[in-house]
Amino acid sequence: MAATADNLLVVRPGRKLALMPSGKPVGRPAATGDIGDGEAGPEGRYIAVPFLTPSPAAHELLDVWVLDTKTLAWTRLPAMPVPVDVKTRRMRWLPDGRLVLAGAFVTTADPYPPDSAYAAMIAVWRPGERALSRTRLPVDWRSELAIM
Repeated sequence: MAATADNLLVVRPGRKLALMPSGKPVGRPAATGDIGDGEAGPEGRYIAVPFLTPSPAAHELLDVWVLDTKTLAWTRLPAMPVPVDVKTRRMRWLPDGRLVLAGAFVTTADPYPPDSAYAAMIAVWRPGERALSRTRLPVDWRSELAIM
């Protein structure tokens, strides 16, 4: 799922998670849905893992959890889960230790949101912060977003 200089986060049979090569079980956070590819932080201490839950609408619910590889504790990003367009979501750690999410996020509580309810946004979080810093981008939500 993700690799740091010292560890691999792997999914074992039964959807159990473990850090390798130690084989330490890390438990599974209280997340539902399918596990997406994780993203290791620049120092290797944190691994962000997205969980995606399908919905009957065109979006999925994105629920991002961060594993601290030293304490083996999971932290759920603030305001999760959030509805997101499946094809546009991106996640990357910056060299300064901040996690960035980008994509087309749903801006209403409508379970079947129209296209006008989506907005291209970025959200930034640093471990320990209690809120995401969110910015709406002045581009069409169908744009191909990349985090550089």
